Amino acid sequence: MSLIANLKKDELKLVAEELKLTVPDNAKILDLKILIESSEVYKKETELVKNIIDYAVEETRIKKSARELNLELEKIKLAHKRSESETNLQLEKIKVAQLELANILKDLSHDSSLSTMSATETVIRESIQNERGSRRMEIGNSFTYPRKESE
Repeated sequence: MSLIANLKKDELKLVAEELKLTVPDNAKILDLKILIESSEVYKKETELVKNIIDYAVEETRIKKSARELNLELEKIKLAHKRSESETNLQLEKIKVAQLELANILKDLSHDSSLSTMSATETVIRESIQNERGSRRMEIGNSFTYPRKESE
């Protein structure tokens, strides 16, 4: 049985390169197998060829693992950016709501038909959850609505 029978194309190409064989750019799997098996090194140095095959298989496995890890890292980075964007959107919504509330309070305080204007201060607290690293915004509003003066 051939030593290279179960190798993939990239492994065959690496074996051929390690054996110092000239590999055509458009070589097919069969071309690579014939190129390797017809070489003098393959015929005479079986142990060396076995070691090169082991190296090629391991090198291919390591490269594949590295690609998978990089892909996973990119997925994590993308999820983090998405989470940041969602957090920023929530912060913007809170800022808009705060501005709207401030405008409502301003309008109410300028209304001359109202006797006493009492509204408690808007409280905005931002707390950071250390366990998850995500932000939680709490908004608490409390109002005492003004009464019209009795005549």
